[in-house]
Amino acid sequence: MNQRSDFAKYYYSILQYVPDLERAEGVNVGVVLICPEEGFLKAKTSDDNDRALRFFGERPDLDLQRLTALKRAFEERIKMEAGRIKTLEDFEQFVATRANHLRLTAPRPIIISEAEAELDSLFASLVEERSQTAPVVEEPAFA
Repeated sequence: MNQRSDFAKYYYSILQYVPDLERAEGVNVGVVLICPEEGFLKAKTSDDNDRALRFFGERPDLDLQRLTALKRAFEERIKMEAGRIKTLEDFEQFVATRANHLRLTAPRPIIISEAEAELDSLFASLVEERSQTAPVVEEPAFA
């Protein structure tokens, strides 16, 4: 466990895919975790596009091949920006410049003890599908 991370300020931002910019409806496809004090900046995106397909259904503006390319390009961009983004303000400026089909939510503070494990945890809770199904509720029988 990294001792500095116990006191460092971490922030996360959700990466959303918005196929129709006018409607501004998005589906979570990734997460970014940043700690400017430790120089930590990393993104994790979904390996497939099943969630986007389930969320939006088959529609003309849903280009799954393009989405895959956008996510890979975004991950590469985050790797390149890691040396340039030094403060929370730098990251907020980066978030503000995302005007295409991939959007980032405003950074939210989070207290964590281990960055990589938290990135995986955030990804699992905010992006991956829940494996549990909703409980079956029986309707009352009317005589």
